[in-house]
Amino acid sequence: ASAQRQSGLAGLAKRIDSLARPEAAAELLSGVILIAKGDSILIQRSYGYANWELRAPHTAGSRFNIGSITKPMTQGVIEMLAQEGRIDTLAPVAKYLPGFPSGPKGGQPTVAQLLAHRAGVPFRVTTPLEESTHLTPADIVERVRKRGLLFEPGTRELYSSAGYTCLARLVEVVTGQPFDSALAARVSRPAGMRSATGETGQQLMAGRARGYRLSPGSTKVTVANAPFVDLAFLTGAGDVYATATDMFRFVRAAHANKLGSAAHAALSDTSWTGIYGQTNG
Repeated sequence: ASAQRQSGLAGLAKRIDSLARPEAAAELLSGVILIAKGDSILIQRSYGYANWELRAPHTAGSRFNIGSITKPMTQGVIEMLAQEGRIDTLAPVAKYLPGFPSGPKGGQPTVAQLLAHRAGVPFRVTTPLEESTHLTPADIVERVRKRGLLFEPGTRELYSSAGYTCLARLVEVVTGQPFDSALAARVSRPAGMRSATGETGQQLMAGRARGYRLSPGSTKVTVANAPFVDLAFLTGAGDVYATATDMFRFVRAAHANKLGSAAHAALSDTSWTGIYGQTNG
């Protein structure tokens, strides 16, 4: 049975390579593909480069920015603090962040409305130039105060990364620690995500995959450097870096309902099966 299993895995790996290698050779794929069954990683393959200029290849230790997968993690932290009685999700955000804006008709957004993207906070409150500097969650809350809400809380839904950074600041106020520390204690470590980390800006991050974009060339699409962005302005919304193995462990912990019902609901759709992968190309 063991020999048959190994033969099956070898065949699967060969099939993945047959699909992925041509794309990598054409410089259209760069990242890590991980396939698992239950709690077991079956195959993990790396393609392309973490640094294209140095031709430094990806490895299992490559750290990628995971974007908005950060948001279910933030939901988990808020839920845990609510269960401990430290946050009332039905209370106005202004209870925790004094001066938080009201709606055009005076309605005060609640924590639950921030979580559900129904508070009226704009999607972004920063300019591209500002996003190349280091901004804290407190900086983003101040920008939200100045911009105001776009509609009366609860009347519409507008996806808002800035709103989730306000939630990160709320966590900082309630716990008295940086959001990254609260996230590590309540999500990353319990899930076994050994390499997950928040944005470090200009400071070095071991294994960080550089950001790239595809640029039209004279004869073909080519890889080009992406503009530098310090993702601290997306704390709680999209600033986390993690390896493919970290992401697998996060998904498994969510499936096991170890990170709260919100993360479980977001990532435990058992009707879907597929490849958990990360790319930077």
